[in-house]
Amino acid sequence: TKLIVRDINYADTGAYMCQATSIGGLTRDISSLIIQEQPTPSN
Repeated sequence: TKLIVRDINYADTGAYMCQATSIGGLTRDISSLIIQEQPTPSN
């Protein structure tokens, strides 16, 4: 499974939690997304 964020911007920065539940139990994971400026090419 994957998370796709389209038209990303600084407001999308933060913690994202993914949770899965089955008859085997429950698991979750939290990931941080940090938006940075695109580097400018050097000449």
